[in-house]
Amino acid sequence: MVTHVDIIGGPQGVAEAIKLMHEFAADSLKDGATRFEILQQDSRFNHFVMLEIWRSREAYDAHNGLEHSRKFREKIGPLLGSPFDVRLHSLLP
Repeated sequence: MVTHVDIIGGPQGVAEAIKLMHEFAADSLKDGATRFEILQQDSRFNHFVMLEIWRSREAYDAHNGLEHSRKFREKIGPLLGSPFDVRLHSLLP
């Protein structure tokens, strides 16, 4: 899964968003993600990509329904400059 995240609020908003994304990554790894990377765009300090690899689609779907996932979306919502751009992908054989 690839999620593009654009943050508003200047350096303070970016710092808060980074903290929230790191907490979300740790929770996601506990929920069945096998890998979770947060990438920051070189030319735009407020643009990020969250790259997630999950054991299964079921684990990902269950994770999205958990309280900490809902809380993450609630907390980061006011910092978003645009809606999450979530793109699900499948590994090719």
